[in-house]
Amino acid sequence: MSKTETADRIFDKAVENNRKNAPISKDCSLSEFRDLLHAGPEKEDYKKHYDLGMAYLDMGLFDEASEEFSIAGNDPSMTIDCIIKVGRCYAEKGEYNRALAALEEGLSLEAIGETAATTLRYAIIKICEQTGDRER
Repeated sequence: MSKTETADRIFDKAVENNRKNAPISKDCSLSEFRDLLHAGPEKEDYKKHYDLGMAYLDMGLFDEASEEFSIAGNDPSMTIDCIIKVGRCYAEKGEYNRALAALEEGLSLEAIGETAATTLRYAIIKICEQTGDRER
């Protein structure tokens, strides 16, 4: 899916979720757009945040993606994947130390299983390879 198709899909979802049925212009600002997208049911919808994070990630909006993944990570079934995605957002911005810190924090979670720990370690290794860090 191209970035334009992804943006159009998100825009359509924002229109669908808009409780007030107010007209929405494709010229609205990103913050107005996010407010419209987040309008909807009061119950937290972690999947919606995850999907929005993926769309932002695809569009190169790493700060926005990281924020959405941080919210979606509150769902225990998505925690590890979201931690990895937050780490990726930081790495994409060149903030490798923050990426590693996020991933290493995931390793410290109490209920982390061996598969999740291995996945996090792999993500850490990939960032270390990118930066030439052979000490970790």
